Amino acid sequence: MRSIVSRTAALGTTQTRRSHYSIRATRVVCAAMDWQFVGREVELGAIHSRVLEGRSSLLTGAAGVGKSRLAEEARAALESTHSVERLIGSPSVRQLPFGAVAHLGGDAPLPEAAALIGFVARAIRKRAAGKPALVVIDDLDLLDDGSIAFVQHLLAHESIPVLATTRTDGAADPRVVSLWKDDLIERIDLNAMSRAETDALAATILDGPTTGELRNEIWRLTEGHPLFIRELLLEGLASRAIVDDDGAWSLKSSLGRSQRVADIVQVRTAGLNEAELDGLRAVALCEPVPLQLAKRLAPDNVLETLEARRMVRLETTPEGPVLRSSHPLIAEATTARMPALRMAAM
Repeated sequence: MRSIVSRTAALGTTQTRRSHYSIRATRVVCAAMDWQFVGREVELGAIHSRVLEGRSSLLTGAAGVGKSRLAEEARAALESTHSVERLIGSPSVRQLPFGAVAHLGGDAPLPEAAALIGFVARAIRKRAAGKPALVVIDDLDLLDDGSIAFVQHLLAHESIPVLATTRTDGAADPRVVSLWKDDLIERIDLNAMSRAETDALAATILDGPTTGELRNEIWRLTEGHPLFIRELLLEGLASRAIVDDDGAWSLKSSLGRSQRVADIVQVRTAGLNEAELDGLRAVALCEPVPLQLAKRLAPDNVLETLEARRMVRLETTPEGPVLRSSHPLIAEATTARMPALRMAAM
């Protein structure tokens, strides 16, 4: 009887703990959908000061580095003092002349293209009703030519500051280069978060302490990219790879096969042709790959394309130059999606 009671009590404790884990994990997942901003205090302060001075900023960086989130935090902080308008670039909107800015004209009939830029600028001022205006733009390089011309007009002729984001390769778009090269907008290149900021963000998202093993794995896989940190943790909670162990979140199984992160990576690789995909797969599967070996695995033009699109990076080692995937999660996601026969052939 004593044994049965003990086992029943133990089972009850286990069931209670599992229920507690489920409730806590669910709460964390819900909170992570709108996670607290961590780090970037210096950059946020600089952007805030520039907008108050009527100056414009262009946030650039790799995918997942936190450009949009930083811009959103700045927008939220400035909404109490500014009338904020938003533009969002996308491949579909880019096909429409003035497609990104037409809504800023309000309900009034839009004039011809030659008069549209001034008309929209006046509409923004009218809506501001005496408050200073601010235009926030996500993916500046994905605006259509007419909308880019409107942004250039704001920067050159209107006292309406602009806060825009673009990926690093988007900042090389000739239409965008002309804006920051001529000092119409200040380019701010964002790097990944530091190890300390990464640890702090993970603890904030999980709403509790984390073990050293989990912190090391998060840092190894994300290299401080906030988007990857968030998606990796959400996937880890959903798959029970991350569990609550006596009040501290710990690593139970590998995080490297996150479907959420793989989907993000697939968007980045969508424009690669088959030869480029094979080159990326070869690097991901064998990295670090000596440069001379990489040149035998893929043509030079393929490797140059992958480097230009920031899919791979060249590193110098004591043994000579080597190629790696530009981010550990690109390697993880790429190899996870490789067909078995293709992997065997490599």
